[in-house]
Amino acid sequence: MTDISTLFSTTRARVQACRRAMADRRRGGQDQTRRLDRVFSLAVLGHLEDLPAVIAAGTERLAESGVPQASIPAQGDLTRSLAWRIAGISYRLRTGQVYRPAMRHDYTDDAAELITIVRRCFTIVRVRWFPLPARHVAFYGCTEARRPHLDRCVRVWR
Repeated sequence: MTDISTLFSTTRARVQACRRAMADRRRGGQDQTRRLDRVFSLAVLGHLEDLPAVIAAGTERLAESGVPQASIPAQGDLTRSLAWRIAGISYRLRTGQVYRPAMRHDYTDDAAELITIVRRCFTIVRVRWFPLPARHVAFYGCTEARRPHLDRCVRVWR
């Protein structure tokens, strides 16, 4: 059984390390020798224009056993259709404008393209869908990748 003081000291050390890293970034410098154990991306990847280069560049900072995780909108047929209708009604009531033109340029890559890019850059890719385990009836997905194809990533990134 783990002592509660051990849990707090471990958490405190992680928080302090995170604060140091953020302070380094604000000063314009980063310790380029430090490797990252885990990288989280929450609903960001679908909005990036140069996604393959971003993912490839991110592999350079991963530790050997590092794991990038990304949440992505599922964009399934049923759920996307329902979400668009609900959001569209809300947007129309709030602004008086039509939703479709405003959202046409929101996502640059859909879920299938994003997963294809991640699978191209990593050897092991696991995708889970929420709340139901199929893309066409899910709202969000989570990708978890391991073992980057460094040779492919270097070619894309440089």
